[in-house]
Amino acid sequence: MEDIVMMTLKNGKVYVGLVSELHEPHPDSSFVRLILFYSGYRNEKMDVNLEKDYNLNVYSDENKDVDLVSVVISEPEILSMTFYNQDVYDRLN
Repeated sequence: MEDIVMMTLKNGKVYVGLVSELHEPHPDSSFVRLILFYSGYRNEKMDVNLEKDYNLNVYSDENKDVDLVSVVISEPEILSMTFYNQDVYDRLN
């Protein structure tokens, strides 16, 4: 099973999903592609607010033909990345 990650960008945007591609030919042009589960932002207290749910469970057979939503993120724009746990998010929010 692949691990779900949460990325925070320098502009405060937050993305939760699966890393589907890494591209590292040069430090100034490297990027990460995420298959999105959620997106949102961090507020001024740095609390995570996930606003958009892409209603995607890639582990379910029901979604095998679903078009996946992804985002390409330039590596220099990533402020932090961590593993994501829904239970922990629910407890904190």
